[in-house]
Amino acid sequence: MIDTIIYGGSFNPPTIAHILSIRYCINELQPKRFLILPTKTPPHKPSDGISDALRLEMICHTFEEMEGVEVCSVEYHMEEPSYTYKTMEILHDTYGKIHFLMGMDSYNTFAQWVKPDRILQFADILVLNRGGIKREDHSLLKSYSEKFVFLDNPVFELSSTEVRNMCKEGKDIHYFVLDSTRNFINSHKLWRRDV
Repeated sequence: MIDTIIYGGSFNPPTIAHILSIRYCINELQPKRFLILPTKTPPHKPSDGISDALRLEMICHTFEEMEGVEVCSVEYHMEEPSYTYKTMEILHDTYGKIHFLMGMDSYNTFAQWVKPDRILQFADILVLNRGGIKREDHSLLKSYSEKFVFLDNPVFELSSTEVRNMCKEGKDIHYFVLDSTRNFINSHKLWRRDV
């Protein structure tokens, strides 16, 4: 049994693909807890029209109704830059054995992350299939093969960028995000060009 799954990302906004991937993991892996770990916007990336505080509010609003899912804002309280290895150490100290969930795209670049071996000291890695992205094994898999689990999940392809672009174009995002997320986006007029 898995105690804790950590799913990190910008979730800007959380899409139905995020929700379905989470539901798949909960149904198949039955963790005791599932934590959503919103990352702060790095200084070198544009905010895309939404503050970190408002994005965190949207993420909390989205996941508050999902049973067994909690939002963990630990990175919002860390000194910048908040590297993943530092976050995993804090979460490991808090929750014990943890599993860090990432997509195949992140797995393929994982060896280039800052101190990936330190991440593997604190967490096992669960890897979600992503449509059109082939697995590219790296030296870390050879050294830490027992730390990686490749999931046989259905692929739900929808990016947050696509949803933001739909908002910018004035298109309806119903069914692309949860109703609570859509209501939050509409009430705050996020990513609309006509505002």
